[in-house]
Amino acid sequence: MKFPNVNVFFPRKALELFPIKQISSRKSVAFFAPRTRLFSLSSQVQQQKQEHDSLETFLALKNLNTTASVYTGTLYEYETIHCLQNIFGVDSRRTGQSYDCGIDFRGYWTFFGKRLCLIGQCKNHYTRCGPRHVRELEGTLSHESPATCGILSAKKGFTEAAKLQFKASPWPLILMAVRPGGDNCELFMWNNAAEHFFDGFQVTVQFENHPEIPALTIERPVLMYQGKPFKTLLKKQKLLNQQ
Repeated sequence: MKFPNVNVFFPRKALELFPIKQISSRKSVAFFAPRTRLFSLSSQVQQQKQEHDSLETFLALKNLNTTASVYTGTLYEYETIHCLQNIFGVDSRRTGQSYDCGIDFRGYWTFFGKRLCLIGQCKNHYTRCGPRHVRELEGTLSHESPATCGILSAKKGFTEAAKLQFKASPWPLILMAVRPGGDNCELFMWNNAAEHFFDGFQVTVQFENHPEIPALTIERPVLMYQGKPFKTLLKKQKLLNQQ
């Protein structure tokens, strides 16, 4: 049985990366390059992903499109992680994977002999998050251990319907909204299902001047434990652990 000659055309760039192997003088079959080359490309992608693991290292990256949704979304994830670490002492890490079931970060919150597992989702949307986003986190949390609390962080905050869904949820949840830069947050609250994790804790509101508009006053949530600022107690605990 005879086969007709087959002419296969490839762009020059493709030929440079994936050379064509000649089978015979009359027929040629194109096949893509050695697997080692594909593995090499894959490793380069992995290296690019590993170039940043914190807000500081991410901001230090050069030649990135700072208006792209991927950049702004990643930035808000790191701002949330940074806020949780500095204000509440939460040790968390960004997942940064495509198969993470919608989880943007995982972590632990250790306080006064307790260790609380956390998973988090971050929403860098231009509008407030609705009840659908709360339900999505509930679905994700259903696959975790019972001693896990879910955090939903939204840059623009939440609608009233979302807050109602949050309060009525049987799953332990925290809502928060982080300010640009990650140094503080505008909202931090947990629902009744998470109350047993935070026995003795409460959130109060502190008023302060706007950093850019002195005449404007803004609210800042402050976490308290038995009537004392939790951040102060956390610093004292760290000093005791270092001694």
